[in-house]
Amino acid sequence: MEAAVLRRCSLAIAFVFLAAMPVRAGDSRVPEKFELHVAGINEPAYYHMMRPRAYEAGRKYPLLVVIPGSHNPDGTPDENEGKRRVSFWAYQGTEEFFVISAWYSREIDAHPHHAKRNAAAVTDAMLRDALARFPIDRGRVFYQCFSAGGVHTKLLFERYAVEAPVVFAGLLFNDANCHGCNVNAACVSRDTVVFIGVGEFDKQPAEPFNCVAEAERWKTLWSTRCNDVEHHVFKDQGHNIGPEQFDMIQEWFPKTLAKVTEREIRTAAANRKQAQEAVRRGLYGAALSLTECAPVSYTHLRA
Repeated sequence: MEAAVLRRCSLAIAFVFLAAMPVRAGDSRVPEKFELHVAGINEPAYYHMMRPRAYEAGRKYPLLVVIPGSHNPDGTPDENEGKRRVSFWAYQGTEEFFVISAWYSREIDAHPHHAKRNAAAVTDAMLRDALARFPIDRGRVFYQCFSAGGVHTKLLFERYAVEAPVVFAGLLFNDANCHGCNVNAACVSRDTVVFIGVGEFDKQPAEPFNCVAEAERWKTLWSTRCNDVEHHVFKDQGHNIGPEQFDMIQEWFPKTLAKVTEREIRTAAANRKQAQEAVRRGLYGAALSLTECAPVSYTHLRA
C-alpha cells in the first residue's frame, strides 16, 4: 500500500515540474463558454474556461478561479472581460490548470461586481459548476483577484463564512482593493498559501486608492490565519501587474503545488496504520481514502 501511495505522489510531483514549463508555441487552446442558471437570478449567467494544455481523460487537474478588476460590462457572453482574463491567466505557470472566469453583466444585476450580491452568487455558482463538471483536484484550487476584484472577494468570502464548496490551496491578491476581508471564511485554512503583490506607485496621487497601504494590512490580516503569506512591493509599477510580478507568480504556482504534494505525502504516511487496520477489517474504500495522494480533510466538502 505504501508503495502505491508513493507512486501516486511521485506522479503528482512530476506534474509540478511540468506545470512550471512556460511553453506557448503550438498551443491551440481556446476558451470554452458555459451557461449557468443561478438561484434567484432569472436570466442565465455565463463563464469561460480554458482546459489544461496536456489534458488527458482520467486525470485530475488544478483549478484557478480568476476575478477581474473593474471593467466595461458591455459586450456579449462570447466576448467579455472574463474570456480575456481566462486567455491571459492560462499562461502564468498555469498551463496544466483549468482556468475559469465569469461574465458579470448588467443584465443579471452583477455589475459592478464589487458591489452586487448577484456577482458573488454567480462566482459561487461558477465554482460549483466547474467542480461538478470537470476532473478537478479539490486539494489544488486557487483564487486570483485584481483591483476591484478584491472587494468582490470580500463579498464572496462573507458568503463562505460558514460553508464553502472547497478550501483554496492558494490566494493571489494582485494590486487588489479590499477594505477588509473575512480571513476566517470556510474556504481558507492554515495551509492556504497567500501571495500579495502591489506596485509601489499604486497609491495617491497616482491612483485614487492606496493599494500599497491595503497590501500591508492584508499581510497582517492573512498572517493571523495562514501560515505562509508572501508580500511583495514591485518597484516602478503602478496599478497594473507588471512583468516582475508575473515572473514571480510563474514560480509561485509550482512551488505551492510542491508544498501541497509534500503535505499530502506526510498525511498518507501518518494514516498508514489506520489504513492497515481498515484493510484488516475489509474496509478497502476507507483504506484507499486514507492513503490516496489527496488531503483526507477535503473528503467532507460538498460540490
